[in-house]
Formats: sequence, C-alpha cells, structure tokens
Amino acid sequence: MKTKFLTSWNTEQFKLVEKHIVNHFQRKSFETNNGLCTFNTGFNHISNVLGLAYTSSSAFAGYWPCNISLYLDYMNKYTLTGIALTEGLEVIAIYDDVNENSILITI
Repeated sequence: MKTKFLTSWNTEQFKLVEKHIVNHFQRKSFETNNGLCTFNTGFNHISNVLGLAYTSSSAFAGYWPCNISLYLDYMNKYTLTGIALTEGLEVIAIYDDVNENSILITI
C-alpha cells in the first residue's frame, strides 16, 4: 500500500510534526556530512541545525533539511530527505539513497 501524504498542513498539524521532530532528534547524536552532530532540546535548535524549510505542493508537504546531510546508517548510504505527514497523521522521516530509493520511518 502506498503512503499518502498531506499536501498542506494546518496549525495543529505543524505542532504535531514539530513535537515528533523534537522527540526524535533531541539529545541524540547523528552522523552528518560535518561529522557527529548532537541536537539540543527544542524545535528551533533542531530546525536551525538542519535548516528545515517547509514547502507544500500537489505531491505533498514537508520539512526539508537544507543545511546538512544527516545519515540514517553508519555507511552514510541513506540521507534524510524530508519529514512529512500522512493522511492518517503519522509523522514520517524520509531517507533516500543516491538512486532515490526511499526508506520511510515513523518518528
């Protein structure tokens, strides 16, 4: 079954996504193209480090990291591409490899 993402978010949906981002990233370390990165608490800090930019389109809406490449795996094969919200209100981190094969992780 194909995941269906929302094409735009309302205020409550932004709050939901941001809460999940904080819960997923805060006080954890991740490998990035700049070395190991540990995120402090709070959405603003995480957003600033990742350079999260929100866009919406006919395909789907999401937060997209613009400042660094954050890797899912120790071999740096999968990079965080974006964070989106499904029609069922699940917050999904999207990781892609160089061939744009995606891994979707509920956060």
